[in-house]
Amino acid sequence: MTATDTRPIGNRDEAEVNYMLDRMHKSAASGRLDLYIGCFHDGALFVGTDPSEHWDIDAFTDFCRTAFAKGSNWTYEPFDRTVHVVGDVAWFIERLRHAQYGELRGSGVLTKVGSVWRIAQYVLSLPIPNNIFDHVVRQIEVG
Repeated sequence: MTATDTRPIGNRDEAEVNYMLDRMHKSAASGRLDLYIGCFHDGALFVGTDPSEHWDIDAFTDFCRTAFAKGSNWTYEPFDRTVHVVGDVAWFIERLRHAQYGELRGSGVLTKVGSVWRIAQYVLSLPIPNNIFDHVVRQIEVG
């Protein structure tokens, strides 16, 4: 950004948050553990789609190391994202496409560490249409 650039600071921060989220997805898709985990804050939490998937960054790193070594396909394509930034905190919600799982949702919080945004919390979820919600709940109860 140059001295003559008049874009509001929020736009630059939003662009940097989008960059970090895109970098996270690309690193996961290519199995680059170092780059992927580098997108997260030291005290980050990751919440996955399974009820057991609630990890601090150390446990999540161990999980990712094993999954990436097996060649897991973590290719999520964001196609709709909303980002809000207030000071050194940003939150987002994004819609994602996955070849096997269809549409998913990611949401979370980033914090600015120095001049770099890092993911403090990421939640991956499967949106369930209202017209089949009761059926899905019954299937989960049956197990």
